Amino acid sequence: MSRWLFDLGNTRLKFAPLRDDGTLGEVTALVHADGELARALDRALPAGQASGYLASVASDRLTVAVLETLATRFRLVSCARSTRQCAGVRSAYAEPSKLGVDRLLALAGARARGPGAWLVVGVGTATTIDLMDREGLHR
Repeated sequence: MSRWLFDLGNTRLKFAPLRDDGTLGEVTALVHADGELARALDRALPAGQASGYLASVASDRLTVAVLETLATRFRLVSCARSTRQCAGVRSAYAEPSKLGVDRLLALAGARARGPGAWLVVGVGTATTIDLMDREGLHR
């Protein structure tokens, strides 16, 4: 049994097993433009896994389709959401849900690496630039 991480973006689903030492195994990426994502994911995942963790910035329809597929492979599936505060990071957005969960998790990952201010740049379908001050406030 194992744990897996899933990142459902605007054009691709990326996923990898999480090793016991906290590192990632081989990353797989599936394009979801053709409408066959759930079927491709079903073929790519082994059955009987312990837990899956999804972060999604995709549409609700696509997110639900992925969650339904994950539910057939994992005993537990968790879906991350943006909140006002997470893992020492505080969102500066008036509506915290407007900060993509992928960006919030990247800021939390930076904060976990050590104290100080952080500049986090994401390069994917869109380029995002986020600044976090020493106290963990997203600027």
